[in-house]
Amino acid sequence: MVQKIDEIDEIKKARAASASYQDKVDYNEWSKVLEELNKNGIEPTGSMAADKEKLRRHEEAAQAQALVAQAQQAAQQAAQNRSLEDKNEPKETPSDQKVKETFATATSSQILDYYMRWQIT
Repeated sequence: MVQKIDEIDEIKKARAASASYQDKVDYNEWSKVLEELNKNGIEPTGSMAADKEKLRRHEEAAQAQALVAQAQQAAQQAAQNRSLEDKNEPKETPSDQKVKETFATATSSQILDYYMRWQIT
C-alpha cells in the first residue's frame, strides 16, 4: 500500500495496486479531494484523512470570509443610509424651536381660556 500520495497520478497507481489487495480506501473520493486542493492552491499532506480535513477547513474559512464580507457590506450600507437620512433631514435652528414653543404655549393658553369660559357660565 502507498504511504504518501500527493498527486492524482499517484492515486491512479495506488488504485490499480489496491484492486488486487481489496483495499478499503476510496481512491475516487481521494482523487476529488486532491483535485479540490490543487484547484485552491493547497499543498496535499499525503494522507486521505488529513487532506479531507484540510479541504474542510479551507471551505469553512471561505464561508467565514464570505460572512465577514457580507457583514461589512451591510454595515457600509447602513452607514450610507444614515448619512443620506442626515443630509435629507432639515436641521432645526434655535429660532425654529422658539417658534414651536411659542405656538405650543399660545395654543395651550387658548384651550385653557375656552375651558375656563365654559366653567364659569
